[in-house]
Amino acid sequence: MLATIDVGVPGDGGDPCIADGYVWVSAEGVALTQIDPSTNKVLRQYVGGRKDDTLRVGFGAACVVDEDNGEIWKIDVSRLAR
Repeated sequence: MLATIDVGVPGDGGDPCIADGYVWVSAEGVALTQIDPSTNKVLRQYVGGRKDDTLRVGFGAACVVDEDNGEIWKIDVSRLAR
């Protein structure tokens, strides 16, 4: 099944990831978006950075590369607002 899900993130780039039963997306200005694949709905987002890319999720955390600052952010997914 194919679905198009609007996550409200304009621009190019980004990185999708499938982990812990969810689809995760990192893109410019929105470092982390969690999508429930059973409903195709955005569950939570973490907004920050300008050029976010390269995403990995596991063990309760998401690691996102902030290309502008040369940093790797570790985001505790349990602390994201719903």
